Amino acid sequence: MKRNSKYEIILIKVGGFVMSIIEKVIPFEDYRVLVELGNGNAIILNFETKLNTVRFNCIENKDIFRKVYTDGYSILWNGGKLRVSIGEMMEILQDTRSLFKVV
Repeated sequence: MKRNSKYEIILIKVGGFVMSIIEKVIPFEDYRVLVELGNGNAIILNFETKLNTVRFNCIENKDIFRKVYTDGYSILWNGGKLRVSIGEMMEILQDTRSLFKVV
């Protein structure tokens, strides 16, 4: 992690990518989440295909899914019991290249 002193944006190196902190997360009805990053970029992640897994089955409940939040480094649900880090987000994007969109 390094700090860009000119802009005061924290940058995190994940694999070969340099990403900024997560500023905001917005859930959509179709189990997608808009992740707004501190560098001005945004990612839409699709969790619909993950709902059948033990790890992600709690977010099948739309009330829980809608309560997604961030600590700046991960997106979280269910009081932090389910955490998806920036590195995992990159893996989800790689696994679902045709289903994601960088906005």
